[in-house]
Amino acid sequence: MTKKQPSPRDEEIGRRIRARRASIGMSQMALGEKLGVTFQQVQKYEKGTNRIGSGRLEDLARILNVPIAFFYDEIEPQEGNVSSILGLANTVQTFRLLKAFSTIESSEMRQAIVNLVVQIASGSGGSDKTLQISEGT
Repeated sequence: MTKKQPSPRDEEIGRRIRARRASIGMSQMALGEKLGVTFQQVQKYEKGTNRIGSGRLEDLARILNVPIAFFYDEIEPQEGNVSSILGLANTVQTFRLLKAFSTIESSEMRQAIVNLVVQIASGSGGSDKTLQISEGT
């Protein structure tokens, strides 16, 4: 008997659950307690290996304080799309970075950090090409 693979849609919904849970600082154990399931079950939901019924999804929306549409808005699952913002937001490091970044009051310092990260990501380390982001974005 072969094990059924999670669908890209189930994985995407799981990523959204994990991202929201992490963004509000809730552990898998705490979410499981509020749902009446084990933290292992929460892990399976977040990985997409266990599908989530409509009633359970309503409970998740209530507990995570999001509308049910949060789990579906603009879902176009693409396997292996690591450049997806939501895929990136699925990490603890991303939340720590965003939380720290949001406390920096100086717009010049925020821009310098963005430029540094862009340079590191491009591998050039000293390229003149920098990402210019206006303060309003």
